[in-house]
Amino acid sequence: MIQEVLYVTTNGLVKVSLLLMYCRIFTFERIRRQVLALGFMAVGWSVSIVFAAIFQCSPVEKAWKPTLPGTCVRLKPAFIVAGVLNILTGM
Repeated sequence: MIQEVLYVTTNGLVKVSLLLMYCRIFTFERIRRQVLALGFMAVGWSVSIVFAAIFQCSPVEKAWKPTLPGTCVRLKPAFIVAGVLNILTGM
């Protein structure tokens, strides 16, 4: 779970840093608005995937203690959705 959180966080920070670089290079208002929209998408993607990774099981401890009673989300569809959103917010 920690690896998932760190991967998504660093991935989101790289995207935001590239978008901030685009803002410095391109000073046109139209491009700045588009970069800002992409930035909000990248941050929203990162935050949502971090929460999904942390709370993938109920109770949360079931993620590393599979013998505990509780439920977890199916990870394959979650990874597919995360991958698609990663591609859509990629630069």
